[in-house]
Parts: sequence; structure tokens; C-alpha cells
Amino acid sequence: MFYVYKHLHPITKETFYVGKGSGNRAFFKHHRNKHWNNKVQCYGGFDVVFIAKDIEEELAFLIEMEAIDFYKRLGCKLANITNGGEGASGMSHSVETKKKIADKATGRPGQFRAEHVTDAMRKSVAEANKKRVDTEKMKEKRTFKGKSHSEEHKVHMSKILTGRVFSEETKQKMREAQQKRFKNNPISAETKEKMSKAHCKA
Repeated sequence: MFYVYKHLHPITKETFYVGKGSGNRAFFKHHRNKHWNNKVQCYGGFDVVFIAKDIEEELAFLIEMEAIDFYKRLGCKLANITNGGEGASGMSHSVETKKKIADKATGRPGQFRAEHVTDAMRKSVAEANKKRVDTEKMKEKRTFKGKSHSEEHKVHMSKILTGRVFSEETKQKMREAQQKRFKNNPISAETKEKMSKAHCKA
């Protein structure tokens, strides 16, 4: 039987690697890629958390792929050099094989999908983010202040949103998010003036 695990920063508890294995593989330091080695050397070690246990290898491959995708979407800088789903030979499954694995695993216990994320997992991620120590450079990367979307990106977003109908619930959530945003970051007089001129032109 196999399992899927993740490695965490020993202090910040931020996830930096997701893997599939059996036996004591989750605790091994050898046969790791250079990105993993660099992170562990920098962190001074790592913590192990199991995502799923006692499952068949095919299901473990699927959960590994789902988990890697999930944590990347959360913004975690993973040391994984692939998207998972690889065997001991290092060869990736074909799209057809991945579909067969997904079809076989659908609805089975232990399947890892974003919609199945537990409150405990969300709490764990939130606590890890609170403990994260941001440098000015890191803050600068995350903020959009002083930046602007390219014309190509604006056209792309416009095409995606054209004709899209939001439910009343979604609209309410958007309004609340906007209110919260402006409450935490009040609009300057200069920005208000620019917005006013833009509306006048329209």
C-alpha cells in the first residue's frame, strides 16, 4: 500500500513539497532533487504530514497530482520539478492513463480535490501564512500597486467576462469584498478625481 505526503518548513509550516511513497520514503533525505535539497539545507530540516494513507498506487498518483496542483494554486513555492503522477522509472503517465486513473478513483475515499479541502486544512494554511515573515521584496512581488495590466491581458479578460451572468449571491460577495478593500485601503482624493473624469468621458 502507498501514501501521499507533504514536507513543511519546520518553523513557518509552509508546504514546499508533495510526494507519493511507501515505507519510510516520506522521511528520506536522499534521492531528492536539487531544489528540495536547497530548501531543506536553508530551512535546517523539514516536517512530514500525510495527506492520504493505505491506498493503491494508482490512486496515490492521482492524489499526488491533485495535491501539487492545489498547493500551487495556493501560492506555495513547491520544490517539485514535475506535476506528479510519475512512477519509479521517472516516466509520466499519458493523458489517457491519467484519465483512467481519475475515472477509477472518482468517488473513492481519500480522493484529494480542492472541493474536499477540510476546515482543518484551511486553518493550517491560514496559520502558516500568519507565521510567514515577509521581506520588502516579497511584499513588492505580491502587490499590484504601481503596476498595470497589458492591453493584451485587458482584451483577454474582457472576452472572458463578456456575457457572463453573476448570481445575486455572487454579486453580494463581490460588493462585500469591494467594501472591505476600500475600508482597508481608502481611495485617495487624486484617485477619486481620476475616476470621476473617467466616468464623465464615458
